[in-house]
Amino acid sequence: MTAPFWDHRSDDDHKAMAKLLAPLVVASQNRNFIDPQAAKAQTYTWRISLADVPRLILEEAITRIVTRGITWMPKPGEVKDECAKVLAEKRKAAMVLHLDGCEHSSHFEEFTDRNGVTRTRRCGCWQRAITAADRVGLPLSPAHREEPKEIEA
Repeated sequence: MTAPFWDHRSDDDHKAMAKLLAPLVVASQNRNFIDPQAAKAQTYTWRISLADVPRLILEEAITRIVTRGITWMPKPGEVKDECAKVLAEKRKAAMVLHLDGCEHSSHFEEFTDRNGVTRTRRCGCWQRAITAADRVGLPLSPAHREEPKEIEA
């Protein structure tokens, strides 16, 4: 497990998160950030929810959300889902750079092990592509969604 990108106890991270969320607040016309205590409480929750999201990915996700036009303040899980999409696209783009021109269409190659047995393994291009994708960032888990439960009478 990697170290979190956001420390929920850090005043610097509180300020950074508040700055990142400002476009969402303005675009959604949400006025919950007027009170400094409410702002600190909200950014605390966001920093915990988005602890595994790199800042640049969060910035791009917020930009996409605002660009689409919003009329509500998204929940941390909704923003995290957008972050997961951004990160997946960036990982895919990093992989394509290394797989373009690979002579192994399936990205597998045959080799002979120490015992003389012919086996298959991922080709070097694939291994470099995975390394490049991991440098962009590890995949994010989608936000947890609980199914509504039926109320029994």
